[in-house]
Amino acid sequence: MKKYTVVAFVPVLHCGYVEFFKKYPGSLYLLYKDTFPELSFLERDLRALPSELMISAIESLGIFRKIKELSKENLLRIQKSRRLIVMPKEDICLDVAKKYFPHNRVLFDNVFLRWDKMAVINAKKVVPEFVSRDLFDKEIMKLAYNEAEKSSDWWRHVGTVVVKDRKILLCTHNTHFPSPHSPYVNGDPRFNFGAGEMTHISSALHSERMAVGMACREGISFEGADMYVTTFPCSDCAFLAYTAGIKRIFYAEGCSSLDTEKTLREKKVPLIFVEM
Repeated sequence: MKKYTVVAFVPVLHCGYVEFFKKYPGSLYLLYKDTFPELSFLERDLRALPSELMISAIESLGIFRKIKELSKENLLRIQKSRRLIVMPKEDICLDVAKKYFPHNRVLFDNVFLRWDKMAVINAKKVVPEFVSRDLFDKEIMKLAYNEAEKSSDWWRHVGTVVVKDRKILLCTHNTHFPSPHSPYVNGDPRFNFGAGEMTHISSALHSERMAVGMACREGISFEGADMYVTTFPCSDCAFLAYTAGIKRIFYAEGCSSLDTEKTLREKKVPLIFVEM
């Protein structure tokens, strides 16, 4: 049987880690902040067990012949070894491999084990439950696109139309505060970040949230209504729409971040792609 050297950050032990371990028997080295100061941010994961407890728990599985915390000493031994190093493909491991294993053979397993930075910022294409070619849906989505053009946002124009019983309740677009002209007066905070990075930092209110806010102010109920949005909503907007009573979400483009699509399906909210 082929033996591997597995290097990983393991804050908790669940079935995903167990299945990952079974694929690569051999030796396991655990990453901890006490050994590598640049990993001090790992202390933010409040779930993480102390190394001695985690080692004991994994030893009970009987998968690895050797389990240790990765130290400076055994790091040197691994660097000199010809054995294939296996790491989960996540931010911590990619950084560690780049810095400490530049000359080793490293295999990155594309397995989801936790919400690392890569998993958080990566968006996935939405698989619609239905594809609509209905003329009414197309007309409403066209209206949403026209509404989106009112946005002063440099990054993206998004329009939202909320409909109930085929009657339009509200039309909104993503809007900057304190003024739509703010990004061109003071600059836009988003200039400092790429797509998917620090998405909560923005002077703009998303069009879906604008719709819910206006509905609250004007006393409009969204219970049983449909939301048409040009770009598939972010997790905050999607969950807010569901909480407000939105029955179905229609969209024309965009991807799903975090577990937005999965959560909406679990909440029985149909996701309908409008073919324009």
